[in-house]
Amino acid sequence: MKEHDLKLCVMIPAYNEEVSIRSVIEGIPRKIDGVDCIEVLVIDDGSTDSTVQIAKDAAVDKIVSHFTNEGLGVAFRHGLEASLKRGADIIVSIDADGQFDPKDIPKLIKPILNNKADFVTTSRFLNKSLEPDMPFIKKFGNKILTKIINIITKQNFTDTQCGFRAYSKKAALKLNTFGDFTYTQEVFINLVEKKLRIKEIPLKVIYKIDRKSRVFRNPLSYAVKVIMIITRVIRDYKPLKFFWNSWIVYIWYRFF
Repeated sequence: MKEHDLKLCVMIPAYNEEVSIRSVIEGIPRKIDGVDCIEVLVIDDGSTDSTVQIAKDAAVDKIVSHFTNEGLGVAFRHGLEASLKRGADIIVSIDADGQFDPKDIPKLIKPILNNKADFVTTSRFLNKSLEPDMPFIKKFGNKILTKIINIITKQNFTDTQCGFRAYSKKAALKLNTFGDFTYTQEVFINLVEKKLRIKEIPLKVIYKIDRKSRVFRNPLSYAVKVIMIITRVIRDYKPLKFFWNSWIVYIWYRFF
């Protein structure tokens, strides 16, 4: 994989993350064995706090700004596009909220550097000793969504929701993106369909207290979101099953 200097772009989608984004940026390694150039991109999704200024102060290489909040799926797509334009050979996506340790980036990209994978994703459930203290409803929703993706792809993934991921240039170029709600799941479906190599690795994830409490405060809202994601994924990737079942429900409601 070394015909030219190898560039890694680390993209950080961010929306009002002034509390944590500096530590994420500053934690990104600037030297990794096998990588010649590392750049950091922040994809600001219309933040109204000091996120952008903090990113500038932390000397990131590029800030892509949205005037309004367009959603995580759009931020992800624009981050991929910006990274490819800057000549990335490997692209890492990491959340701005501090859940993931940027110092794990070398572990994340190692299978790509060794030509063992095209897409590497963090699993929170592959190693029981690293399993996070996740709210029950969030864990349950994750398991259900992952099961749906496994049925569609005929694979055996353990975690299709995690945002800490690495893409080879080949994988990034082949991706078709996506909706805001469903992009994390669609990546798996998309890359399996294109016969690219996918690897999950176990890494530690830290759940912040305030992040947990938001789920606990509004579990109904989270449940509705999970149902919407499931509906959209089945509608888009198993349309015959989706419309057939919808028709049965309509007939039952209308005539019985």
